[in-house]
This record gives sequence, structure tokens and C-alpha cells, in this order.
Amino acid sequence: RMGAHVEVKLARHGFYTRGGGRLHVEISPATELAPLHLDEIGDVRRIRATAVIAGLPRHIAERELKLVRTAFDLNLGALTIRELPPDQGPGNVLLIEIENEHVTEIITSFGSRGVRAESVAHSAITAAKHYLTANVPVGEHLADQLLLPLALALGALTWCLQTQAADPQPANARWQIPATDDGLPGTGPIRRYDWFQKLWVQKRTAWAARTAADKGALVFL
Repeated sequence: RMGAHVEVKLARHGFYTRGGGRLHVEISPATELAPLHLDEIGDVRRIRATAVIAGLPRHIAERELKLVRTAFDLNLGALTIRELPPDQGPGNVLLIEIENEHVTEIITSFGSRGVRAESVAHSAITAAKHYLTANVPVGEHLADQLLLPLALALGALTWCLQTQAADPQPANARWQIPATDDGLPGTGPIRRYDWFQKLWVQKRTAWAARTAADKGALVFL
């Protein structure tokens, strides 16, 4: 819509930690970029979900898609499992594509070691529902990617872009590891490696989502 033609092909996935991902990008430049006007998303035309796995059991993708199907009342034709060669993994990503009248938004949720397929699915479902209820044309993660081409476009100051408002406090903020050990019970420091902080939040968030189901349960310590 802005004048340039860009074609992107994913040649190879590159899941962490193996890496090796490759993209082929062909750009036919325009003499000048036109401003982009996104005032509304229009009607939601369809929602599709794709679970990608590499070097992992197929049931992981099946469990993720089962939850997405229930959450958005999708038919089986809207669900796709892509199994990549094992040497591209291990890896897993769930994508929910929301095709609207004027723009398409793609929500992604990556699997990681120790995180159940249900947690990966719930993360994507929550983000997709947040986008849909916000009723804005551009999600919070796509907005910053549009800023550079918009700034280069002719008449950049005339475009109208309403973005999804970020939550005042992230939904999982209460489950994050405190910045310091001050006031915490127990002895010894808490490790704050990036991977462990992410795993901590994912586990605590998943447990919190099961509060009602676990109410009255017997716990052995």
C-alpha cells in the first residue's frame, strides 16, 4: 500500500538454540513511499492457527491447536500442523492469524523447555483476545515496526494510526521474580538468569490460571 513491493520467503526455520534460520527478501523499490492510513481493522474475516514443531512429538502441536479451536470456535480446516525436519529443532511455535478487512495480525507464542503445550497455547490465546477486544488496527508489537517506513513516507505527518494500548501493568507482572532478595524468605540468592526468569513467570502464570480448579486440593509438603 505504501508503494514498494516486498516479497519475503522463509527458507529455513532457526529455533533457539540451534539457529540456522534463513530469509530470502526481494524488494522492488518505489520512487517515493506513500503514507499509510489505518483507521480501523474492519470486520474479522477469519482466524487460523498453525502449530510448528521440529524434533518434537506431534501431540504437542495437537494439544495447542485443540485449545485454540475451543477458544475461537474454529473448524478443523482452520488448523494446521507443520512438522519440520528434526535437524531444525528442537523447537515449537504457535501462530494465530487474525485476518481483518483492512489488516492482518499474527500472534506468536514460542515453546521452551519445561513449558507445557497448554501454557504456550494460553499465552497466544490471551494475546489474540486482547487484540480483538482492543478493536484497533495495529497490535502493540507491530506498531514499532511501522514507525520507520512511516517516517520515510511522503506526508508522514498526515497518517492516522491508532495502536493497541499497552496494559498499565503487564498481566504477568505480579509473578515476576523481585529485582532484589530484600524481604524474601529463605536463605541464599535467587538466580536471575534470563531463561530462569522467563520459566518462572510461565510456571507461576500457569498455576495462577488453575486457581479455581485447584481450590480445595490436598497438597503434600
